[in-house]
Amino acid sequence: MKVNRQGLLLNNIGLRFMRSEADGGNIFTVVPKEKQLEALDFFDKQLFQTPFWLLDKKILSKINVPTGPDVAEDMQVRVINTLLDKDFLLKLQATQTQYGNEALSLPEFFNTLHGYIWNSLGGSKKIQLDSYQRNMQKAYLGSLTDYMILKDGQYTETDAATMVKAELFKLQKQIDEAISRGADDMTTYHLLDMQNRIKTALSAKAPGA
Repeated sequence: MKVNRQGLLLNNIGLRFMRSEADGGNIFTVVPKEKQLEALDFFDKQLFQTPFWLLDKKILSKINVPTGPDVAEDMQVRVINTLLDKDFLLKLQATQTQYGNEALSLPEFFNTLHGYIWNSLGGSKKIQLDSYQRNMQKAYLGSLTDYMILKDGQYTETDAATMVKAELFKLQKQIDEAISRGADDMTTYHLLDMQNRIKTALSAKAPGA
């Protein structure tokens, strides 16, 4: 996945684009919901599912000394941070308000993205998360907890803020049920860490309290 394509796909999600007057009808319209979901699905298949196509050790060993996140980790985290950015979420909310069922709703967006990043916690089998899955989950949760400490009412008094908090409660329940199924120490420690971060975020005092 080239970086320029990544940017184009991100722009498809929640985007209101302008038609030329020659097209007739409204000047502004919304990217069809199906196209937005296709963009999310592409990110899942090509990036969120550990992209081994980006991780050829023979090539990486010739061009990179492992001192920090590799190219796959960097791309994964940047995309997740963008999708859960406070302004991006407000854009989704505004688009839904204006275009109704034609637009991707906040619940649809969160349910879809949640399924891609946290699907490994479902079921009853033992859970073993690789470093890429753990890093994506940390980035996902970090974006949610960052939202929770905002004090500006343009962000906190919105449906986006409500969805962020609902997502934290959903994750709390899911992680509480998953911890006992960690198949290795690192997975278990990671889930305990996530559990503690969520507890801290949800117990924090509301802005101005």
